[in-house]
Amino acid sequence: MENIRTYGDVFLTEGGLARNEDGLEFCAGPYRRTKLVEGVGINDFPYITSTAFEKKVVIWKPYQMWTGMLHRGFNQERKAKCPTYRETTVCDEWLSFSGFLQWLFKQPFNNSSWHLDKDLMGDSKVYSPANCVLVPREVNSFLAIKTKNKGTTRLGVVIKGRSIGCCIQISGKPKMVWGFSDAISAHHYWWESRVEHLHTMRELLDRIHPELFNKMLVKLATVRAE
Repeated sequence: MENIRTYGDVFLTEGGLARNEDGLEFCAGPYRRTKLVEGVGINDFPYITSTAFEKKVVIWKPYQMWTGMLHRGFNQERKAKCPTYRETTVCDEWLSFSGFLQWLFKQPFNNSSWHLDKDLMGDSKVYSPANCVLVPREVNSFLAIKTKNKGTTRLGVVIKGRSIGCCIQISGKPKMVWGFSDAISAHHYWWESRVEHLHTMRELLDRIHPELFNKMLVKLATVRAE
């Protein structure tokens, strides 16, 4: 492949050898494969994507991201265990590893600890360039908040006995707020705190994608109960 650049803690030399900061070699090719990943994915990257290090197998993070996406999109056992992935699939362009890499290396942040997200920008069903962004964990889980209380279905609300509260974020850390008279008041307080938190992340979100902040604001509006 041409024009491959640094990704996370791994960089590729002009000769095609991938090394991390400790000099751990990832690629020694060319290497050809015939087995499909999850029955559909084609690993057409011309070099190996894993290596042995201290009796452990170390896998290149972009390859982990790609195979994880294919697993969620096409592994039937995973779909049976996780109904949220039942309709998940992957666009044709990303069925090849090289096609996915071309998109990945164009992203403004090449941080190997970030997450591939299809829910914030798209329809939550298809992994594709139009639907996906690469985001940190805080952004990836921003709307993934559920209540485990049998006494309420309001997002963000916690009920313990006769006490009603909600969990908000203060400087990136969760904090419980108690003393609400009913679940809807706690939910509204939680929702307003999420909007404030979203605004604190706007500079980062705009750098990731110019439409990401507005997309997240719209999605957040849909979960506010009246």
